[in-house]
Amino acid sequence: MLALVYSGQIVMFVGFTFAAEAPFDYLRENWLDVPRFLAAGAIVAVFVTTIPLAVSGFTSRRAYAAGFVIGLFIISSAVANALAAESAMGDWVKWIGLADFGSVPSYVSDLIFGENPDSSDAMTRVSELNDAIPIGWYILLTAGPAALLLRRYQKAAL
Repeated sequence: MLALVYSGQIVMFVGFTFAAEAPFDYLRENWLDVPRFLAAGAIVAVFVTTIPLAVSGFTSRRAYAAGFVIGLFIISSAVANALAAESAMGDWVKWIGLADFGSVPSYVSDLIFGENPDSSDAMTRVSELNDAIPIGWYILLTAGPAALLLRRYQKAAL
């Protein structure tokens, strides 16, 4: 997954470099983007592999695992966006945006680039929280399933 994520970024960066009127000037002005897209790519790749691997590690039917993961991302996005649209939610809206699981790595990736996150309606309100909260939520969403997966296969190895 990491190779897939990085391949697109590398092709774009090389393409922009060669398409620039002065390629060396472009590299000098944009070389700081390389560690950023490497970090952002790793964040996305780790997230989109850890949860599905953990789910598939606990079921014998891989189709059920795939359906669960797809449903988790689609349903969490729909629920979080629907609740974020409710004006009655008040101050809770910024916390409800964290329930949009599929947008969490995009949000953290946007933080790396210093961009205003605009991945979904629910996540725009998350920007009102301290940046440590969505980063911690991302870590929990990746480390939790990774720990479960590690524990599952440590038991299998015994």
